[in-house]
Amino acid sequence: MTSEKTQHPFEKFFYPKSIAIVGASHSNDWFWLRNLISLDYHGRIYPINPKYQSALGLTFYDKIANVPYDIDNVIIAVPAKYVHGVLKECILKGVKLVTIFTSGFSELGTEEGKRLERELIELKESTKSNIRILGPNCVGIYCPESGLSFRPDFARQSGHIGFISQSGGLAINMGLRGKVLKMFFSKIISFGNAADIKPVELLEYLAQDRKTRIIGMYLEGIKKGPEFMKLLKKVTVEKPVIILRGGQTDVGARAALSHTGSLAGSNQLWNSLFHQTGAIPVNSFEELVDTLLAFDFNYRHLPKGNRIGLLSVSGGVSVVNTDICVKLGLSIPKLTSESIATLQTVVQDVGTSVANPLDLAASFFNIQALRTAIETLGKDENIDSIIIEIANHYIYTPEQHGAEGYTQLFYDTVLRLLKKIRRAGKPVLVAFPPIAHETRRIWDRKLFIDAKIPIFSSIMAAAQALSHLVRYSNYLKITGNI
Repeated sequence: MTSEKTQHPFEKFFYPKSIAIVGASHSNDWFWLRNLISLDYHGRIYPINPKYQSALGLTFYDKIANVPYDIDNVIIAVPAKYVHGVLKECILKGVKLVTIFTSGFSELGTEEGKRLERELIELKESTKSNIRILGPNCVGIYCPESGLSFRPDFARQSGHIGFISQSGGLAINMGLRGKVLKMFFSKIISFGNAADIKPVELLEYLAQDRKTRIIGMYLEGIKKGPEFMKLLKKVTVEKPVIILRGGQTDVGARAALSHTGSLAGSNQLWNSLFHQTGAIPVNSFEELVDTLLAFDFNYRHLPKGNRIGLLSVSGGVSVVNTDICVKLGLSIPKLTSESIATLQTVVQDVGTSVANPLDLAASFFNIQALRTAIETLGKDENIDSIIIEIANHYIYTPEQHGAEGYTQLFYDTVLRLLKKIRRAGKPVLVAFPPIAHETRRIWDRKLFIDAKIPIFSSIMAAAQALSHLVRYSNYLKITGNI
């Protein structure tokens, strides 16, 4: 952590020495308390609720003013009509940050909701307080390093991805999905209606945060567009920024307005922003996760170009996969004559191809042929990245080498070679299509997850993620930063 004199003003929000929970209650099974306890929050916890004296080993207080200690952060989870009074107490107590979980403000689109939200900011301004407000209508902060969390089942391990989300639901989904994929986070921040703390400020914080290397964002709209664009342009030459934008259609924009009260903005405006800043646009939550995964596991090995080597077990599949990749702007080049000669020594079965894409057919289950094919793609000077499709329904068919010993040898070989290729500087991605043997597929995917090899549900997903790696690599070249 940076020194007290030079650290970003937001740093203390992610590493508070004490937190109060206003509205901690048995009715929700002490949800906010369990969130912090489950992740071994490092500081003091002060539950606030006059109905209780103690729970989970913690002493309760009837109100903020009666806590005889300093409080850094406060999480407010009481009905909207009481939030103003709690905020006033927090200001008098000298609290640094309040996270307002409560909904029922401007996102409703009603005059009453807008008034309640406006009065919060007016209170802050009228008292000339330095307090900052996250939300309302948000789940707040997840910082595994300090033990802050808005879920009890998030990973305790820290990573290098920072995620800023207007949606609390997508923030939760991201944390849970990351845990499954062993894709870990430095911080996840849900900011909701952004009455006070804006996404521009959060982006600026993650941009300078040394623990964050990759930034993901979910936005339904943005205020201060020119300021946001200027900052994005500055950030992307240092860290990739991947943005999922909600409200790309008229109906979606209407839904965004009712969700967080945000105006989505025109597609033309956003397309211009992406083009000028180098930020990477994605069109679904799945694509956002896939792209973050590809960057996380290949962070130090961006592709030098768009030329990929494709390997699969089927000729027809290879044709379809080639079309997918080309449509996404990737190139499937010819292999060098040396590579073809090497492959021809081990791949001689009828119905196979030693061109690119590599269609190994039965040779896919010949360990020597498989090893040679992967090694050859890794060494070929015409190839910048590799995508391998693993069709495990062939591995487990009775007529193939379905014995447990063969399966282990197959995966050990593939994993060892892919890790070696990546260490040499080429990105590697693996597609596991959901054809059959779904239970085995889950465990087979886990082998690659544990080895930090990015896995995807289809060639489409893998190729799309790789195209974003290529896009970012090209942007760094154009701007002279690679």
